[in-house]
Amino acid sequence: MTKPSLNVYEERIVRLLMIAYRPLTTQQIAKHTGISYNTVVKHLKNLKKRGLVDSEEWSNKIYWVKSF
Repeated sequence: MTKPSLNVYEERIVRLLMIAYRPLTTQQIAKHTGISYNTVVKHLKNLKKRGLVDSEEWSNKIYWVKSF
């Protein structure tokens, strides 16, 4: 099985989640990667469909973690 190729934005998001010691919100991911919030949302949804990240909703925030 080949490793799915990631674009530049997805690579930055995945790398951040790999080194994060706790789940991060969408806003935190946008801040730490320097990617706009809307772009982060778009790529997180794509990564979730591909099974590379997972999310949980606590109170009114969505937290993201790596799922590999």
